[in-house]
Amino acid sequence: MRDFGYRLWNLGITLKNKENRTFLNCEIRHLACNILSLLSVQTPDHALTLINFFSRTGKAWMDCDNFEMAETCFQTSISHLEKKGNLLKNNHKKWNSFFEVIFWRLKNAWQTSNFDLCLECVLKAKNEILPHIQEFIEQLTITCWNYGLISFKQQNYLQAIKFLHESFEISLKDPQRNPEKESRTLRLLSHCFLELGKNQEALNSVILANQTLETLPGIFLHLKIVQKMNRKQDTEIIFNELIKNPKINSQMAISACELIKDQPNLIMKGLDYLETQLEENEEDLIKIQMKKFEIMLISNDFNEEEAFKLGSLISQNHQKKQILLDSESLMHFHDLVWNQTAKNFAKKEYQKSIKWIKTSFEILPLDDTINRAKSLRIISRAQIESNQPEIALQTARRVEEIESGSILTRFSLFQAALANGIISEAFRQLSLFSRSDGFETKFFGLAAQLSHQTKKETLAISALIKLLESQNNNQNNNQNNNQNNQNNQEKVPVSMIISTILQLSLSLEEDLFENGNENEITFAQISQAFQISLSFIYQFGIDNFFLPDEQIPNKELEFLSFGIWNLALISSQKKKWQISSQLFYQASEFASFLHESPSILNFRQNCLLGASFCVLESENIPNEMIQLTLNFVKKSQEIIRKQQNSLHSFPRSEREKNSSPIRIVKNRFEQENEEKEEISQKEFTLKEIRFMLHLIEFECKAILNSSDLIQLVEKPPHGIASPELFEQMAIICFSEKSKNLEVCNFALQNALSMHLVQSKVDLIKIAMILRQLIEISESVQASFPFFEKWIQIKKEDQNNQEKNDSKREELDDLWFIANSWNNGVVSFRLHQFKEAEKWMSLSLSILHLNQNLTGYSKQMNLQYQLVLTKQN
Repeated sequence: MRDFGYRLWNLGITLKNKENRTFLNCEIRHLACNILSLLSVQTPDHALTLINFFSRTGKAWMDCDNFEMAETCFQTSISHLEKKGNLLKNNHKKWNSFFEVIFWRLKNAWQTSNFDLCLECVLKAKNEILPHIQEFIEQLTITCWNYGLISFKQQNYLQAIKFLHESFEISLKDPQRNPEKESRTLRLLSHCFLELGKNQEALNSVILANQTLETLPGIFLHLKIVQKMNRKQDTEIIFNELIKNPKINSQMAISACELIKDQPNLIMKGLDYLETQLEENEEDLIKIQMKKFEIMLISNDFNEEEAFKLGSLISQNHQKKQILLDSESLMHFHDLVWNQTAKNFAKKEYQKSIKWIKTSFEILPLDDTINRAKSLRIISRAQIESNQPEIALQTARRVEEIESGSILTRFSLFQAALANGIISEAFRQLSLFSRSDGFETKFFGLAAQLSHQTKKETLAISALIKLLESQNNNQNNNQNNNQNNQNNQEKVPVSMIISTILQLSLSLEEDLFENGNENEITFAQISQAFQISLSFIYQFGIDNFFLPDEQIPNKELEFLSFGIWNLALISSQKKKWQISSQLFYQASEFASFLHESPSILNFRQNCLLGASFCVLESENIPNEMIQLTLNFVKKSQEIIRKQQNSLHSFPRSEREKNSSPIRIVKNRFEQENEEKEEISQKEFTLKEIRFMLHLIEFECKAILNSSDLIQLVEKPPHGIASPELFEQMAIICFSEKSKNLEVCNFALQNALSMHLVQSKVDLIKIAMILRQLIEISESVQASFPFFEKWIQIKKEDQNNQEKNDSKREELDDLWFIANSWNNGVVSFRLHQFKEAEKWMSLSLSILHLNQNLTGYSKQMNLQYQLVLTKQN
């Protein structure tokens, strides 16, 4: 048997390197090991060989990624070692074999993420093997270090701590200790504790690391920990120790400064010391100077003049090519200077702003047109604020020479022209905004804001509204005096002004809504401007709305209609409901001057719906607003009559689809349903519009508590009566601002009746209605018929082949069961045993209708029997 076992092992060896034979090699080896282990008489050599065979077979299984079989081999090998320990006593080969088995078992456990077994192997090797043989100390130390490092990178800090701790402990057993590696291990251990928020343990570890071997990373880590622990005195000591270390470089010094940026005085002392030590090293010196410059600017502890001197020195050295800034440092320098300029601007110290920005401008490359133009624009603005408008205009013209096509250049020229009182030039620049590179409509707002800079609360839109009012008044005066409309003053077309107001409003919606009431007034002014424009058209005709001799441009009218409607959406998102309603109505009125078509009629219909819904969303709605909404309904009905002569449903253009005001009604008269198409993308039929108009009229009259409210429930317009209509009426009557429980009850009863005659009974909807009826019942007793109704409907529906959502139906059953049962419990506690029996019997009846709920029956029947006993 021995010979057969060895021959089988040798056969496995011959297959080791042959292609596609790896798995067969493992099986043959494993079989050989099992045969040899059956021998009854074993010598020390044979026992050691068998142990090694199992160990090598385990390694072979690992190569096949069969870690489970590998673990079996390693366990068997260890078992043989423990059983044959007496045979191998004081045998050097025994400990070599023992370590090999443990080591490979450790690696196998790591592959299977069995980290507890990994640590068990480490401890076994440390405690049982290393005391006898020390040549494997370094190997085990490095392995634990590697596993600790991997765990750290995987953010498994607790596991990393265990491996790193063992790595350090094992390294202490090495006769030839390596302080550098021990210090490195302790630093990583400290990092792990730091990540876990265990600051004291992290501090202890880094102190031990630095005691073992002091290094710059160790001192830096020590600084990081004491700073995090808010130990000011220790922070100062360690920072000074780090800064004065002869091996420190500028990068580490700057990183240390970042750690203690809340102590600028300490940083400056350290940087001053480094500056004296690095005079010969230009590359490091400029980095230290830049850091000093940054600290001076961001801290309030230093004189701005000193910072300016240092900044000027850096700029001059770079300009004279004595100490050049690299590209990154150069941009950082410009950022610091521009930030300081902005700070002075905010403090209205404009001359300081000019001085600072010139420091940056002097070292900008000539081909850096973007930043050179930016610097000059800042200077021009500061000169305006310093009451130097003529010089500011000259500076702005220098900007135009560098970057003529930019919107920023046009804006700078606009500012300067406005400051000099050259209004025609300001308007000329304003008209060029939209044709400039990088144009954004927000510049109209900024331009108008600067035109009223003496009144900071006034936005650009206020100036344009005053201009519009002035031109409208002039037109009226000329007509009253029978004068021609032409005069010597430059006239801005009303359409241009109102378009600018609209563009500004759409681009600056955040600014318009930030300050509460003031911004609400601003939106009211916007709406007022549109109303003035409409009044102008009503009085003087659409022809005079545009430039003289210009045909009526439909595109601009479309822009006004859709743009105002977009503004209404923005306003509604901010819940400015009454203003939104006015804007929707005004959008409809502008659209009325377009060529009448199905799509335009549909758009106007949508606007009127939006106007109505906005009113109804308001809190504390005045009666006049309700009456106005009823007027919107009448206008919508007039449009319906026009539409009925043509199509029942009109497709909207792509532009209308993308910006339909019907988004305002989403979820108001529609249930939430992920499978439904979004209302904003939906085509509405005339029937659906009539449906919504009827609900709007109903809600208005509900708010007014109109006497004919119930008639709207009894006699809805032909063709729109549906369960959904009555459900929505009930919702309206249940809301706080239009509460009417009598009408609510009537509407729910109608909805229930219509559901029951449908071809497919919707139990979910019916359950919802019955629950609402129960909720608004005058008393518990009054709700009893609705529970009975549910039982009746459930029984009638049992033969229905098309089942509803069983899970939802089960939940509904549970609701009725629980509530009826609870009513019985309450009656029982009040010793109303007959009443309790009635409710509990009802609850059990519902329970028996749902086979999925029979698990509750046993306990409920027990309690029901108790009630019967009490009743008897």
